[in-house]
Amino acid sequence: MNTVIQIPVDKEMRIGAEKAAERMGFGSIQDMVRLWLAQVISNKIEVNWVRKEPDEYLTPAEEKVLMRKWNQAKRDIKNGKSYTVNSVEEMMKILKG
Repeated sequence: MNTVIQIPVDKEMRIGAEKAAERMGFGSIQDMVRLWLAQVISNKIEVNWVRKEPDEYLTPAEEKVLMRKWNQAKRDIKNGKSYTVNSVEEMMKILKG
């Protein structure tokens, strides 16, 4: 049987929580809280408050793009589609074609 937990927060906090949940790949705040509660209850996590700088995070979309580019770069290197240069000028010549 399911029950409901209601937590009063202001609109700004709710919007921030929705963005954070999305950034971390959750479908909703509820999904994020549900997982957090399950992990705390089962002693799988400890809660430690650590301040992180915003630029340490990628959105799920940004991470997907980055991983796609990283995997393509690895394939290109494996297939001999890479360059070795000794200066910025050499690299610029290659990039400009």
